[in-house]
Amino acid sequence: MGWLKYATALGGLVGLALCVGLTAELALERRDSSRYPSPGLLVDAGGYRMHVHCTGDGPVPLILISGLGGWSQDCSAVQPLLSRTHRTCSFDRAGYGWSEEAGAPRIGMAAIEDMRTALNEAGVGSPRIVVGHSLGGLLAQIYAQHYPTEVAAMALLDSVERHQYQSMAPATLERYKSDMDRLTG
Repeated sequence: MGWLKYATALGGLVGLALCVGLTAELALERRDSSRYPSPGLLVDAGGYRMHVHCTGDGPVPLILISGLGGWSQDCSAVQPLLSRTHRTCSFDRAGYGWSEEAGAPRIGMAAIEDMRTALNEAGVGSPRIVVGHSLGGLLAQIYAQHYPTEVAAMALLDSVERHQYQSMAPATLERYKSDMDRLTG
């Protein structure tokens, strides 16, 4: 029976630690959101809010799509320059930057639909020029394939290619998949 007392006490301590940690996390998130407000709009992307940041003016909007793990601030050095001649928009995918978490993973077409919904909600017209970096390049290609009338032009910067696994040697592919699992896990 002595072990039951210790297990109960340990369970209580773990529960208390979780409550303290959760309370601290919520307080810090609240503090950060007031210290670092989003520079853009938070729009409904279908059940959660997504951050879209547009600057400048021009006839054809330029959409910057960041790579894996990237967010709108990855574009903060180039967006002001591009905004001199175009309405330039960057955004944060679900769970990144100022965007809220979605209820399910947002990859492939789900990420495209989120982007499209958020841009439409933010009043960004089409056709659009899409610029994708790395994974953002793959998303740009998928977007252009499914919505060709919404894409005026596309630029790919060190883009992931759709069939890149097929061109890799088996050992390289295994190493790559292992690295990607660590990065995205």
